[in-house]
This record gives sequence, C-alpha cells and structure tokens, in this order.
Amino acid sequence: MKILILLTTFFEYLFALFVILDCNTPYAVALDRNYYITEIVMILIIILLILNFIINHISKRLISNWLKIFFPYYLIMFTFLLVNVSDEKRVNFMARFLIALPILTLLFGIYQKSNDIYRILKRLTNVISVLSLISLFFWFFGSQLHYLSPTGQILSYWGYEFNYPSYYGLYFERQMDNFLWIHGYRNIGIFCEGPMFSLILVISLFTEIFLFQEDSTKKLLNIVNGKIYLNNVKGILRNRIKISILVITLVTTTSTTGMVLLVLLLLLKYAINSPKEKYKLILKWVSGLFIIVGGLIIMNNLLETKSNSNSWLIRMSDYNIGFKAWMNSPLFGNGYGDWTSLQSLMSENFRTNTGFSNAIFTVLSQGGIVLMLVYVISIIGYFRCFLKYKNKVVLVFEIIFLIEFVVTLFQYTFIMMILLAYGYTYMACNLEERNNEKMRNLV
Repeated sequence: MKILILLTTFFEYLFALFVILDCNTPYAVALDRNYYITEIVMILIIILLILNFIINHISKRLISNWLKIFFPYYLIMFTFLLVNVSDEKRVNFMARFLIALPILTLLFGIYQKSNDIYRILKRLTNVISVLSLISLFFWFFGSQLHYLSPTGQILSYWGYEFNYPSYYGLYFERQMDNFLWIHGYRNIGIFCEGPMFSLILVISLFTEIFLFQEDSTKKLLNIVNGKIYLNNVKGILRNRIKISILVITLVTTTSTTGMVLLVLLLLLKYAINSPKEKYKLILKWVSGLFIIVGGLIIMNNLLETKSNSNSWLIRMSDYNIGFKAWMNSPLFGNGYGDWTSLQSLMSENFRTNTGFSNAIFTVLSQGGIVLMLVYVISIIGYFRCFLKYKNKVVLVFEIIFLIEFVVTLFQYTFIMMILLAYGYTYMACNLEERNNEKMRNLV
C-alpha cells in the first residue's frame, strides 16, 4: 500500500507538470514538433483514477451523485460534439470535456472523502514554485543583466508565428515592458506571455495563503513542564518561502490582473481571519493599510502604463468583438476552437496580431449558450457550496476563478478543467447531506 501511495504522489506531480505545460506554453502551441501534452495528460488522469480506485474505498453514493450530474451532461456534450465540433478539433474537445472534466470531478470526490480535496492544487503549487525560482534566475541574469544568453529557440504560434528564445527549455523571452525598475523583458517563465504565468501564480498564491493548515501557526510555541516546543516550524517556513517566491515572480510578470488579484487575496485573507486579541486586531489593520497603499501605488503605475498601450485598447476591443461574434450564433456558437468568426471582426488599426485576450467571450462565440452552461453550472456549484456551508475559502476560490475567466485566455486548458471540476465536485458533495462537516472544513 505504501508503494501505491508513493506511486500516486509521483503521478500527481507528473500530472501537475503537464497541466502547467498545457496552459499556453510554447510547448503547447509549438509548430516545429508535437510534444503530445494532451495525450500524456489523458494517460496520467486515467492512471490516477485507477490508483485511487485501488487505494480508496469508493462509495456507491459518490458514484450515484456523479451519475446524477454527468448523465445529462454527457447527453448535452455528445449533441454539441456532433453539431459544433469539427473533425480537426474532435480529439481536443473529447479529451477535455468528455474525459478530463468528468474524471477529475470523480477524482476530487475521492480526495474529498479523505479530507484532501485540494491535493492537486498543492502539487501544482509545489511545481510552479520550483519553475518560478528557475524563471527568476534566468530573468535576472539573462533578460535583465545579460550575463546569460538563450541556448535555443522554439517555433510556436501565439497570435502569430514566433521563435521563442529559450534558456535550456525552462525559460522563454518575448514581451517587453517598462514598469517601476523593470525595463526590458517581462518574466513570462515557461509560458507564451505574462498573463498565463500570472494565472498559475495567482492560483498557487491562493493555495498557499488560504489552504495552508495554519492551526499550528496560531500557537507557534507550546510550553510544557517549563520546556518550549516549536510547532510545525518547517511547514510554516516552507509556506512563507513559497509565498515570497510566488509574489516576487508575480511582480516581475508586470501583469495588471496578477497585481490586482494579489492585493485582493491579501485583503480577503485579512478580512476572513479576525484575531480576538485587541493588539493583534490593530496590528492586522495597520499592516493591512500598508498593503492597500502599496498595492494601489503599484496598480496605479501599472494601469497608467497599460492604459496608454495598445494592449489595453486590444483588451477592450476584444469584449466588443466577442459579443458581436457570439450574436452571430447565440445557441451553439460559431464552432469549437474556430477563430475565424472572431478574427473577421478584428480591426488592424492598432493590432499587431490576431490573438484574443479573454476566455468568457471565446467560449460564448465558439460554443454559444450550450458550452457556456458547462462553465455556469460549475460556478453555481462554487456558490451553492459557499451559501450552504458558509465556507469562505470556496467563495474566495470562486472570485479568483471568475476574474481570471473574464480577463485571461485559458478556456480550454487543463487548468480550466481542474477549476471547473472543483465546481462540479462541490455540486456533487452538496447532494450528500452526510458531508456537511467536511464541506465546512474543505481545507
């Protein structure tokens, strides 16, 4: 059994790595070769499901709740597949919406039974923390100081064909920016652009700030028989180091969305955790005030820079374009993964490429109301869980999810399937009244 658990952990980390590689990295959109990321993720999901079926007892109630949700889901999705998905995009659609999302929901239900529903998020955070540290090294010594030079390149398509300069395949260069002391390349890490890196960093920060078990941190020292004992110092230290790495990396991406969400996460953390002692409460709000002021200064600088750039105009234009494209075919959309309807409406006056910038109108324009229902049901799952069990962590998770969904392009990535699967898992757990206490304490 111990070997099986270790094997499961290994495959979970491998799964986390390839989920990150799938999230709009040069590897995922490479033109010079196929890295088979989708196929590898599919294999890993199935392996994880099999291992968890062997290790854990799967209740009939869990399977029953899963079927109640996904039987009608499959009927709708198979209809959508026949009506609106081309032969070229069929494998992509099936891998994500017919395999990954349903299986991940079942997998998270199994994890929830063992009080570890966010296990995959924690694996993702550990992997991205390492990748962040690597990116900071190459960004500082390569992109900023030019002590290091690119070792190769990858031809990919992101808005247009581009040869990404690569540092050992672990860090790429593309976008230039001027922000505070950062003049030159943004830190895009292993991704196609800054917002993708920011997306994963924000999810990881949520995990470390809200899901880290802080019971022991509230009482760092225990005095027993005159002896002082330290509680979970290594765990606390690891948590603080990871948060520091993630925050520094997020700043170097110069992502406006990332900065806003970082400040929002910190404010929500302060608002949720209210210390009883008066001096701690005062300290909390004084330090919170400094965070707000610092955050506003950074955001003001970013907004001034971005609002005067083409990227801001393109973002605003994309919402209008997306709405118009959706109105051409409101129910089923213009075709899953088909960008022609959006690109035909794009103005060339201030655009240098044919890329799009947000997930919500990509889904509506390509999949219409039918595909959007998949996302809406998940969002309802988050909200119902919060209302029913007063779980504030779930509410914070939903807020982050919604903001990223509106402003970031990641609608068909496996990280999106993970976020959707949590909503469906909350929905399935809501069907089971015996889980009340577990649902209140999901962390």
